[in-house]
Amino acid sequence: MKKIDRRALVTRHNPASRDGVYADGSRVRNAPLSIGNGRFCFTVDESGLQTFPVGGGGGGFPLCTMAEWFWHRYPDAPPDDAALRLVPFETYGRKTGYATDERGQEELFYGLRRNAHKGNLARIGFELRENRFTPVEQTLDMWTGFLRSVFRLRDCGGDAESVITVEAVVHPDEDAVS
Repeated sequence: MKKIDRRALVTRHNPASRDGVYADGSRVRNAPLSIGNGRFCFTVDESGLQTFPVGGGGGGFPLCTMAEWFWHRYPDAPPDDAALRLVPFETYGRKTGYATDERGQEELFYGLRRNAHKGNLARIGFELRENRFTPVEQTLDMWTGFLRSVFRLRDCGGDAESVITVEAVVHPDEDAVS
C-alpha cells in the first residue's frame, strides 16, 4: 500500500498571489484570505494585515477580525423574542417551529434578524499610503496556517524601495493573532 504524503497533498492547494493577482486572474482585493481556528478569524489584504479596509477601498470584501464570543445588538432590539410566532414544520418525525412568516409581527421578525449579530473586533494594519505600496506575493500555507505576505514600500522622499515581509498566524486554541 502506498503511503500518502498528506503535507504535500494539502500544500499543493495553498492559495497564492503574485502582484495582487491569483493564478485564476482574480484580484486579492476582491477575494482576501482569512486565517482562523473555527472560533476566531482574521481577514487580511496584500499587506498581510488590514491596512486597506473594505478590500483596499476597491469595493471588495471587508477586512474583519471576528470572534465567536463577540455579538452586537442594536439599541432598538425587540424586547421579547418569546412572542415571535413560529410556523410549525415536520422534521425527523417531530414538529419544529421556524420564523418564516413576518405577517402581523414585522417589527419583531425583522428586529430579531438583525439582532444580535457578530461584530468586527478590531482592525490591525499599517499606516501606509496606497500609492507607495506594491504587492509582490502572498501565500497561505494550508498545513501550518501561516500567511506570508511580501510587498514593496517606496520611501516618502525618493525612489528607494524596501521589501517588507509579514507573517500572520492565528493561535489554534485561543482568540489571538500574531
